[in-house]
Amino acid sequence: MSIEKERTSERPKQRPHVRADHGGREWFREFFGEAYLRAYGRRNRREAAGEARIIEAAMGMIASGTYLDLCCGEGRHAVLLGERGYRIVGLDLSAPLLRAGRRSAARAGVSVEWVRADSRSIPFRGRFDGIYCWFTTFGYFQNRADDSLVLSEAAAALRQGGVFLLEVLNREFLSRNRIEEKRIDGEDCYLISRMEFSPSASIAITHKVIHFPRGPTREYRLSVRIYSREQLRRMIASAGFRRIEFLDGIGPADGNGGSPPRRLRIRALAG
Repeated sequence: MSIEKERTSERPKQRPHVRADHGGREWFREFFGEAYLRAYGRRNRREAAGEARIIEAAMGMIASGTYLDLCCGEGRHAVLLGERGYRIVGLDLSAPLLRAGRRSAARAGVSVEWVRADSRSIPFRGRFDGIYCWFTTFGYFQNRADDSLVLSEAAAALRQGGVFLLEVLNREFLSRNRIEEKRIDGEDCYLISRMEFSPSASIAITHKVIHFPRGPTREYRLSVRIYSREQLRRMIASAGFRRIEFLDGIGPADGNGGSPPRRLRIRALAG
């Protein structure tokens, strides 16, 4: 299968009001780069097939449909769904992750359209039958209005009745597990992560340190706003969606027995 010509600009498209946070720096611009790929790439690829099946089923994807992988990262889901015959557009702000996606699609012989853009300014209107935003890539902005803007942009990019699927961190889980520590073994490196959730601030702060056997250690501080179910429902409805559903139990979401799942999956229809 031939590879489509990339639709990528060197500078991401943004609306004029989009601002940097954290003293002028947006943490995700630095974090999602080559070091991230080395630390997370192996794990992401291992989990991608099961996640792609969940996305496909939850969205009710159809062979003639066109779908947007919003904040696609290295495109692990986009490539797998492209292999199944769906028309996929992968959109992300990170140039290194998009380059990795192109390489993966080329190896698989899959046609995917890659677009570098900010999720607060999606350069499409009424194009997609479905949009999915996976792996808790929501709540990254200091300004709450920017989180709402992402939802409004997604609604505008969908056709009437198009499906939106969003995965987010579950506030209920984090309220019971306020400190989370883990180690991830990557490609010739390992990552140590410590997340602390503040219910009063509704913010999860994660300190991540990537250790390399040769070369300097990389340290990052991530900040993600955590919304309750009711807040999410109101935000999604205000963006123009209807039939909002929380899809608990549609596959593993890091739940432990009777405890709440670590992640929430939400489905809604545009228009």
